[in-house]
Amino acid sequence: MPNAVWIWDLTTLGLSSVLIHLNSVKSFKFSPNSNDLYIVTGTARVYTWAPRGASVIELPNTGIDHSSVNKSSLSQIKWNPNAGNLLLMDKAELLIGIPPTI
Repeated sequence: MPNAVWIWDLTTLGLSSVLIHLNSVKSFKFSPNSNDLYIVTGTARVYTWAPRGASVIELPNTGIDHSSVNKSSLSQIKWNPNAGNLLLMDKAELLIGIPPTI
């Protein structure tokens, strides 16, 4: 199921949530400082999940150099270990860093 992310509660060994996306999930990472999960699906959106709910971050259409980064193909998420920021990347370039608490 490439479009689904299953989240299990390891304290109860029960299913907590199933996140179904329209596109295949490319990458997802939990925040190192919280239970927040960040997901990219190759679109210009970042999906977030936390025990308190889910949300969508729409990446801006302005202020980004469109010639070097293709936001519609975000495929990787990594945490910057030095600054604690979430790094969103396409195949070749870094796009944006999001603070870990949104």
